Parts: sequence; C-alpha cells; structure tokens
Amino acid sequence: MKKVRLFQMLIVISLGLNASHSLASLFIYQASSDYSTSNDRDKSTSKGFYLDGTLAEIAYEKTDITLTDNGGTTQFHNFTGVWKPYSNMHQQLRLGLHYTNTNERASNGKYTFIGEALNYAQNVYGSALYYTHYANNGVDVWQLSPRFGRYYWPRFLSGTLYLQAQIDAISLTSNIESRDYLSLDLKSHWRIDAWAVELGGWLGKQRSAVTSRGFTVYNLDDLYEGEARIITTYHHDNNFSLSLAGHLTKRIADNHDHTVASWMIGLGYSFE
Repeated sequence: MKKVRLFQMLIVISLGLNASHSLASLFIYQASSDYSTSNDRDKSTSKGFYLDGTLAEIAYEKTDITLTDNGGTTQFHNFTGVWKPYSNMHQQLRLGLHYTNTNERASNGKYTFIGEALNYAQNVYGSALYYTHYANNGVDVWQLSPRFGRYYWPRFLSGTLYLQAQIDAISLTSNIESRDYLSLDLKSHWRIDAWAVELGGWLGKQRSAVTSRGFTVYNLDDLYEGEARIITTYHHDNNFSLSLAGHLTKRIADNHDHTVASWMIGLGYSFE
C-alpha cells in the first residue's frame, strides 16, 4: 500500500529561518487524513517528532493506514538523519539519509540519500538532489528540486512577507519502466509579531516524491496531481509555539482521482 504525505514537516521548514538563532528546536505533532470513497485507503494517523540542532537534524514518525478492502492496517516507521557540515546565517549544506521500515513489501527497506545546498540573504536560492532506492523492486528514483525565494517588507502590509517557487523534477527507472514527472510549487509565508501564516500549493505530477527537505518520502506507486495547503503558527514567546495545518491533495489510485483531506496539530520548543 501507499504512504500518507508527511506534510507536517513543512511547518518546521517554513519557520526554520526564524529560529536560526536557537541552539536547538523540538517539534512534536499528530496528524490525520481521510480519503474519499472508491480507493484503497480509508484513513490514516501519524505521530512523530523533529529535532533540529546546530550540526544535525533527527526525525522519527509512525504512520498507520487503515485499508478499505479488508480493514487491515499498514504500518510505517520512518527515520531521518541529516548532518550539516556547513551552516551559518547565509549558507547551508545538508547531507542525510531517510529510511523506512514497514509491513508493506514494496516500500520496506527503501532509503533516500539527501543532499541540499542553500544560500540565505534577501534572496534565498539553491537546490536539493535526492536519490531513492526501492530494494524489493529494483527501482531507482532521482529528484532535482531547485528553488528561489525572496523576502519583502511592503509598506502597505505589516510584518515580513516571503515568496518562494520550487520545481520538482522526478525520474523513475526500473527493469520494466522509465517515467519522468514535473511539478511547480508556489508558497507565500507572512510573519507578523507572534503569528505566521503560510498559503501554498503545487500543480503537475509527482510520483515517489521527496518533500519537506528529505523528511517525507512517498511510496513507490504514490501518484499525485496537485495540492492546496494552509499552515498557521502562533509563537507564545521566544520558546513555545503552536501550529495547525490543513491540506487538500489530489491523489490517483486504481486509475481514479480522489481527494485526501489532512490536518495536523503540533507543538514546538526552542532551546536558547
């Protein structure tokens, strides 16, 4: 079976630039997804944590997906570790590994190598390169994800506005097929005082995609054709934060389109 999008990591990424002064930050969350009728899934739940430090990032997530055909459950354990050999206020290099353990054969033991280089200034630009191998199917997936963003301080709007565009180019090869997929992701992130709001979405096609800077890795046959999302975060003080998020995603299963509705709640704490 297929794995639910781990969209909650986007909150950490979208707010990460604002927490760069912290020694470390911890984010814990719980998420749920409901699937429309006439597909192989009924619902799913996820819970996990993400720890971001000066030199490394670590994450773990457990996901349970309830199936519609027999009422059974597919369980996933996702582990991610990232080393940051070079990181300052203006540049960052990330190298890491994502690994999945599951009772679903096609995705059990799949691993993803993570490589990303970014430059932070008024403009944010760089690219990520991911390589995923599905050991039980002999499938290789390469993904190139360049992005460009820019900060604005408009006179007619209080706070800080950030706009970003990202392209995801995916190439999948195996002994029986070779496919390419392309999508464009656009987002706006507005921060004013204690509140932060992100609106975004993407169009195109994604299969076996890597998102959230390597913390989300789709299963082999996960095919999607677009998404809309909203993420809100309230910072109680310099340490605590509360995040809420919602997603609507168009998923292709058994040659039929259906909508996946997802929502998440998470708590963050920064150690100074």
